[in-house]
Order: sequence, then structure tokens, then C-alpha cells
Amino acid sequence: MQERTETCGEAVRKMKWRAMYNDDEFRNLIDSLAEIHMPVSEMEDVILSHMYTYNLLGDPAVRMMFPHPIKDIDLSPDPAFRGSEISFSGTVGEFQEGTVYATLEVERIVIPWKLEPVSNPNDPASYKTIQANHTKAVNKVIASKEVQLSDGSFSDKIQVPPDAPTGIYYLKIFVDNGAIDAIGHRQLLVQ
Repeated sequence: MQERTETCGEAVRKMKWRAMYNDDEFRNLIDSLAEIHMPVSEMEDVILSHMYTYNLLGDPAVRMMFPHPIKDIDLSPDPAFRGSEISFSGTVGEFQEGTVYATLEVERIVIPWKLEPVSNPNDPASYKTIQANHTKAVNKVIASKEVQLSDGSFSDKIQVPPDAPTGIYYLKIFVDNGAIDAIGHRQLLVQ
């Protein structure tokens, strides 16, 4: 969805409308499959009834709470080196106090951890190793830090592990004050 909606109910209504009246290959496939079960003359009424079906997403009048952007995230040095410290700082204009959660993460396609070999994936004895490998493969965080937001600003350092793979990384910042959130990120190169 390109634009932000005011309420949960409005977001669901727009999603349903786009799903029903979107003119693309997938919508045409769904319509052609439905023709097996009902005449085309009935399809418009059925599609419209989907617009008004009940859903279990909660109160449709609930206001959507979008996180605020973090302004001016600074990193130094960029590029960074394995084993070095990265200084980071930034400002949050919407609130003054809170907790800052910073993570240094590899790209989604990178697996930074050593996986254990699996000789026979169909053997039930391998399931624990497969699960452990999966847990490692989806964990992209190589370092994390928790600091306090003070007067709308934060500043600290995060360590790049000496055995971290080289490549593109993301410093992701999430700030929470118990009522509203802010998010942001910066890309950097680790050599």
C-alpha cells in the first residue's frame, strides 16, 4: 500500500478493494477458476459481498500507529573494518526519552554463522541439526547495543566482530518510549 491510512478499518477496506478489482494476471486467474463454480453474471455480486464480510482484525476504528523516522543517523567510520568499533548517533524529533535498540546486521542473502553439515535430511535424527541451522541462517544480527535516548538524541559505539564477513551491513535503530516508536537505518561497508 503506497499511502498510509488513518485507521485499521480503512486499511482493510482498501486492501479488499484492491484484491477484488485489481486487473492483473493473478486476479484474472482467480476469476477464471471461479467460473468453474458459478456463472460470470453472479461473480460481481459475490465479489462485492467479500467487501463487506466480517474480519477478525479487531476494532476497525483503531488508529494506525506508524513509527516516526529517526533523523540524521551518523556513522563513523564508513567504511568500517572487521574488529573495529563503529560510532553511531542520531536524533528523534517526536519524543525526548526512551530506549534505543541498535543492531548491526548483514544483508538478507548472507549467512554469517557456520552451519553444521546434514548427511540425510530425511532422517529424524537430523531434525535438531536442521532446526539449529535454520535458526542460525535467519539470524542476521552480528552485534547489538541498547542505549538510552536523552533529550531526543542518542550516541554510542558498536563492535564489529573480528571474524565478521566483509560486505554490506545495515545499522538498524529502533527507539521506544512506551507509547510511540521511531525507526531508521543506515547502510555501511565492512572491509
